[in-house]
Amino acid sequence: MDEYERYIVQLHGDDSPRLCEKISEQVPISKVCRIKEGDNIDWKVREYGNVCDLFLFDTDWSNYGGSGKKFDWKLLEGAAINKPFLLSGGISIDDVAELKSFAGGKHANDLFAIDVNSRFETSPGIKDMEKVKAFKQALI
Repeated sequence: MDEYERYIVQLHGDDSPRLCEKISEQVPISKVCRIKEGDNIDWKVREYGNVCDLFLFDTDWSNYGGSGKKFDWKLLEGAAINKPFLLSGGISIDDVAELKSFAGGKHANDLFAIDVNSRFETSPGIKDMEKVKAFKQALI
């Protein structure tokens, strides 16, 4: 390995299961699944379950990267994800009660982390650490 040690690689594109498998031979994989209304989560994850280490569920939209919008987390209820996952997509401090409820449901047994992005930034890529701290405290 070169001078940069990689702990995990996040694949956020239209990566094939075969590509994920090849990369996973070198480093753990986080596969992003872009979710839109009516999606079947089982179908989204079925080809990737054996070739990635965790999933990140984010809102589907026309561009890659963040949209600042939430998807319907109820789509994850009852899904056979069977991997740790990160919840992403337009999450803000206003979502604390809904996140606590989601994290308390049996469908969220594999919830590993919450991805906070643009709603916690002062400018693109710059986090407002006071917002992040307040969010963390509210979740406790």
